[in-house]
Amino acid sequence: MYISELLEKPILSLYEGELIGNINKIYFDKTRNKIKIFEILNEEDIAYCLSPKYIYTIGKHAITIKNKQNLTLALNENTQSLQILPLNVKVYSLQGEYLGIVKDYSMNEKFELENLIMDNQNLIKISSLASSSSNSVVTYYDDEYVNIKSFRYKIQHKNNDAKVKVLPKLFSSFNKIAPNPSNKKENFIIGRICTKDIFDNNHNIIIKQNSTITEQILALASSKNKLQDLMKYSKSK
Repeated sequence: MYISELLEKPILSLYEGELIGNINKIYFDKTRNKIKIFEILNEEDIAYCLSPKYIYTIGKHAITIKNKQNLTLALNENTQSLQILPLNVKVYSLQGEYLGIVKDYSMNEKFELENLIMDNQNLIKISSLASSSSNSVVTYYDDEYVNIKSFRYKIQHKNNDAKVKVLPKLFSSFNKIAPNPSNKKENFIIGRICTKDIFDNNHNIIIKQNSTITEQILALASSKNKLQDLMKYSKSK
């Protein structure tokens, strides 16, 4: 099985008979070389996360899941310990030799990655991958025994008593720039009716008048800094 067979393929929920969206990103666990999360993006640019263990079938034209129960909003998912699977990026050896461009990956039925497939049709074992980022991949040669972990940053403290101080005003300036994430105190409006059309700053519709506010709408309004409007124009059914 190949990664190219999954990317951009739609996810179909069988119980609801609903197309959720298309696979947009793939996160993998570098320590186990195993795919952990598929990120799915729908037409409203809301991203969901799906674990491979909840996939029911991988069909020719769609990937199916039993129902939407195991989908989570991407903004609630912790992906800090994972890496995005790099595609169409340059591959170099640990000695700085250019080896080609990674075009695909092969994997087994357990979603464990096996090989990088290059544009020159060469295969590189996934176990040879030393490091990766959004624009390049570094691999070992078979006869190399370099411990890449030894290249970590080394922090030197001239004064052990020195401490970094951050002024509260700095954090307040960050809060004005960053979007306000939704939290539990706003969850009470889920299930209520919106009494007015609400748009984002680019005049894209977030929710139409007389529509029911869902968890997805709440997350979208949060990402667009429109939570206050959504709360203001909500009422009980």
